[in-house]
Amino acid sequence: MRLSPRGPGATILDRQHDDLDDPAAYAAGWHRHLDFLAAHLAGQDLSFGDFWTGYDALVARYRDPAPAD
Repeated sequence: MRLSPRGPGATILDRQHDDLDDPAAYAAGWHRHLDFLAAHLAGQDLSFGDFWTGYDALVARYRDPAPAD
């Protein structure tokens, strides 16, 4: 994991996993964790029960992403 400053009030988080059995599931999990972090930083803590809301849709999106425009 690496954090890199990107100007006032901005930081880039770079996370790398190797040899994953299901990369889409890991990506969706990290996506949800970062959603929770963003909510927390905005003062809007989410309940743990909300973690799985949207998770399956994210897994599907990471497994079959729409083509870039």
